Amino acid sequence: MEGFDRMNLIELHPTEDTLEQYLIHGLPDSEAELLEEHLLICEKCVDTAEKFDAFLRSIRSTFELAIPRTRVANRDNAVSG
Repeated sequence: MEGFDRMNLIELHPTEDTLEQYLIHGLPDSEAELLEEHLLICEKCVDTAEKFDAFLRSIRSTFELAIPRTRVANRDNAVSG
């Protein structure tokens, strides 16, 4: 996060990509710590992060539901083929 230091946490908001990386644990610890400090004081970014988190949970849930069906279909095709 270029220019994202402790002195200007209020003025600079993380990009959507940075928030996404944070939510999937893809940020280095030093950047994650700065972002967490920013989230403590910025309701706008908390709202955005919560929306991303809900979206990611939805995608994970959909993916988890799809996996067993795919495996069963593949197994049935192998048995009948």
